[in-house]
Amino acid sequence: MRKLTKAAVLGATVAAAGIALFPAAANAAPSNVTASIAPGETGLVTWTTTAPVAGTTDTSFQVDINLANVVTMPAQSSVPLYINGTRVSDMTNCAPNRYAFLLTCTAPALTLAAGDVITVTPTATVNPGTAPGVYPGSAASFAYRDTSGAVVTAAKGNSSITVGEAAALAAPAVDNVSNASGSTVISGTGVAGATIQIKNPAGAVIGTTTVAADGSWSVDMGSDMSQSPEDLAVTQAMNGQTSPATMIDGAALPVINPAIAGGAGLAALLGAGAFLLRRRMA
Repeated sequence: MRKLTKAAVLGATVAAAGIALFPAAANAAPSNVTASIAPGETGLVTWTTTAPVAGTTDTSFQVDINLANVVTMPAQSSVPLYINGTRVSDMTNCAPNRYAFLLTCTAPALTLAAGDVITVTPTATVNPGTAPGVYPGSAASFAYRDTSGAVVTAAKGNSSITVGEAAALAAPAVDNVSNASGSTVISGTGVAGATIQIKNPAGAVIGTTTVAADGSWSVDMGSDMSQSPEDLAVTQAMNGQTSPATMIDGAALPVINPAIAGGAGLAALLGAGAFLLRRRMA
């Protein structure tokens, strides 16, 4: 999957691969969360706020992180919490609401000084098929008690998510076409989780599978395709995108093993690797 790119900063940033980036000014006034994440991709969305006064928090308090409804936030056993850029603890029992774009967590016990920058980094996934653009959310909040015991809310702020352009999906690789068992088997590699489709010249889907977690895929066509050879188009689709096709030359499809056909020595066996590929741009 393509990694996150373009971490646009407006009082907050995106963290990729578990590395959080924070605003340069320790007491910068928090603003909107603007994270650039492509449709179907997952990242750590960083929401930052500032404690207006000194105080403490404990597990009786909840932290609400409300993002735009174009994202899904899964239940998370913990969400990292940072004070002035240093990870000090985790929020726990983080559960989404039924629409999955509001996440409510239990706050840890903390002592805050006035001006402390509070940063949390929940995981969120932009819904597949979301058009690029900026999507506003509702207010997020971090509540605690000041030194007099009164409840204060740390700088509520409306959040937003910037949805970036999805990376172009490359054509899948076709690594092998075999006919050893009398049924044509086509295999190759692609993007994990993508849907592979094999189409005939009329555009009909005659074979399909899902790319495995290790990137491999294989489709047993269920018959000897060399008996009525035709060009085949192999594509992969994911998150609303369909790749260009990798073409298999029907005239070069391997024929059935003659030993299986009962005519050993009467026909030449084309090797499993003896097939021709060409790529056709979408």
